[in-house]
Amino acid sequence: MSDYYSPSSEYLPLFDYGETAAATRAAAYATSRSQATTRRQQVLDYLRQCGPHGATRHEIADHHGWPLSSTCAPCLAILRDGEAQEIGRRETQYGSMAAVLVHRVCTGGASCRS
Repeated sequence: MSDYYSPSSEYLPLFDYGETAAATRAAAYATSRSQATTRRQQVLDYLRQCGPHGATRHEIADHHGWPLSSTCAPCLAILRDGEAQEIGRRETQYGSMAAVLVHRVCTGGASCRS
């Protein structure tokens, strides 16, 4: 039995020993990094629009049409970098209490809407 499969005249190895997989992983990583940067910027822009009232992760997810799980990582990165802060908690539309995030420019009652 041969190690090659031939659907056409071109021979492809049955096992590529990682060459294709490595290229696929690299392409997926590059795509996810650019998407993460975009999501982070979209979250920051939305927080700035919300002003001192801020937004919960649920509100951010609903505004952008994302699942909540796609909102948590960018929010955590933004909080770690000091670009936003949690100012308290409020009830979400789902009845649970959630942290309210406010853009750093908007804290202290400053107007930050552009």
